[in-house]
Amino acid sequence: MISNITIVAQGQSGIAHIPLSEIAKVRLVSGPCYIYREQQRWYLPIK
Repeated sequence: MISNITIVAQGQSGIAHIPLSEIAKVRLVSGPCYIYREQQRWYLPIK
């Protein structure tokens, strides 16, 4: 699940790997999907 993706964060005690769900609310919803391309890179907007 997307909420289990680990994020690398720099803290006072060094580098930590934390799940995305600890810093963001992750849920699956219906809606429009946009994938943008800029300077040879693809990205998705996060709301």
